[in-house]
Amino acid sequence: KSNAIMDKPEDEVWLAYIGTLGHSYDLISVFDALKILKDKGIKNIKFIVMGDGPLKSKFEEYAKEKGTYVEFTGRLSYEKMVGILTVCDMAINPIKKGSAGSIINKVCDYAAAGLPVINTQECEEYKKLLIDYNAGLNCVCEDSVDISKKICDLYKDPAFRRDLGVNNRRLAEDKFDRRKSYDIIINKLINGEDV
Repeated sequence: KSNAIMDKPEDEVWLAYIGTLGHSYDLISVFDALKILKDKGIKNIKFIVMGDGPLKSKFEEYAKEKGTYVEFTGRLSYEKMVGILTVCDMAINPIKKGSAGSIINKVCDYAAAGLPVINTQECEEYKKLLIDYNAGLNCVCEDSVDISKKICDLYKDPAFRRDLGVNNRRLAEDKFDRRKSYDIIINKLINGEDV
């Protein structure tokens, strides 16, 4: 099943999510956004949900109810997840209101894969990075209409997607490369500076 997912039809646009299928993540608004787009005639966006968690069956039922084009891969090895991520066209970081996360692992993986990100996370630090690097689109948290508009903006413009993806890869190289960032942190600690 997961080998077939790698054969991406040319006429499809793939939206990726990686991570826990749990209470901090607002996949419901993403399914609602995809339903809005489907009702407008956009039916070739495939949402690939990679991961597992306590709400997996709830999310699967909701996606089916909405009739959205979704594939749940379940838990994958890191290598397999990265392989799928690199053939996707865009990624989503759908965090619920009030979640405590900051720069979380999934956004580093999205950046390393060179994907433009649709972000609902309220974390100002991450929102600012997306703006400063022009690496993705920030949305109103838990607003499926706004999410659908941002998905549509990326869907309709492959060049825009590519540009944001290139910028997100640059963000990964500048900020998320541990070989660089650990040296910076160690030097700041040695010099008594704020980290």
